[in-house]
Amino acid sequence: MSEAEAWLSGRAPAEPPTTVVWGRDKHILRLSLYATGDETPDALTTSVRGVLFKGRRVMVVRDPPGDHVIPGGRREPGETLMQTLEREIAEETGWRFSEARRFGALHFRHETPRPHAYPYPHPHFFQPLYRLEASDHDRRRIVRDGWETRSRMTPIARAFATLGGEQTAILRLALAACHGRG
Repeated sequence: MSEAEAWLSGRAPAEPPTTVVWGRDKHILRLSLYATGDETPDALTTSVRGVLFKGRRVMVVRDPPGDHVIPGGRREPGETLMQTLEREIAEETGWRFSEARRFGALHFRHETPRPHAYPYPHPHFFQPLYRLEASDHDRRRIVRDGWETRSRMTPIARAFATLGGEQTAILRLALAACHGRG
């Protein structure tokens, strides 16, 4: 049994899995969302993401694929998950956070063969999800690299009305985590 299969054993997704097409190379991936505070397998954890709250508002990021509530990104060599999360949240939104609580994980399974020279885990990889409390904002922290186009704190009710698919499920799980249920 692989490390991914061992982690997944006995777990049920919080929502039905979906199929997504990702990246310039059009990778076809099976995406599953899990409600868990458990750590994901480190060797298969490529990125980390967070849902950032400030009072009754949540950060919504608009980028080319669409609006989402999970800024974050890839780990750089030698970084811990928390270092990655701090760097990515600052670069994408300008915010820092005062507290982080793991509430879920995204599991991706490639449905297509491993591309030549593909440097990341294949066929499985994970992205842990954290609920974050925003502390201070400074737009000078934002790094514009042509991907993220805008982020802003949005009333939670408005975010639910405008988000779709797994993003609303992720937001629901993050809110439940603040009440000790996630």
